[in-house]
Amino acid sequence: MQRSNSSAWILAAYYWSPYLAMAVLDGERIVESVCHRIRGGVRTAVNLDAQFRELVRDYAPECVVVPPVLALMNAASATHLPTKMHTIREAKASLIGDEKASHREFYKRLTARYPMLGRLLLHPSGKPLIAKDRSRGAVRLLPIALGLAYQTSIKATRDRGTAHA
Repeated sequence: MQRSNSSAWILAAYYWSPYLAMAVLDGERIVESVCHRIRGGVRTAVNLDAQFRELVRDYAPECVVVPPVLALMNAASATHLPTKMHTIREAKASLIGDEKASHREFYKRLTARYPMLGRLLLHPSGKPLIAKDRSRGAVRLLPIALGLAYQTSIKATRDRGTAHA
C-alpha cells in the first residue's frame, strides 16, 4: 500500500472483550481495519502481542495509539514504536465536541462526519448488521476514532505552535 506524502501512518487499537479492533490510518484514510475475537485467560497477552506484531510488520506505522488499558499498553510498547495514550472520552471531545455523548450518539455523529465509517456497520452482503453483530461492527469504529482524534490533537498542537510564532 502506498503512503501519502502528507501524513504519518498510525496503528490504533481498542480492546472490548472479547474483541480486539485495530486500524491503520493514513490521515483520514483507513488503510486497514480488523477485528479479532481474542480468547481470555493466560494467552490474552500473547494473542494481543501477535496481532500488534502482524500489523506493525505489514504496515510499518510510525506510532501506536491505544487507550490507557494495561494489556494494550504492554502490547503496544512491545512493538518498540512510540506509544500514545488516548481515551474514548478525549476522542468524543475532539471529534464531536461532546465528551459525555453516549456511544450510540458518538457512532451516529462520527459516521455522519466521516461517511466512509458507515461501511464498518454493514454486513459483507451490504445489509446493515443485525443487533447481535452490531457490537463487533461498532467496536471497529473505536480504534479509528482514537486514531482520528489523536491526529486532530496533533494538528491542533501544530496549529497553535504556528499561531504563536
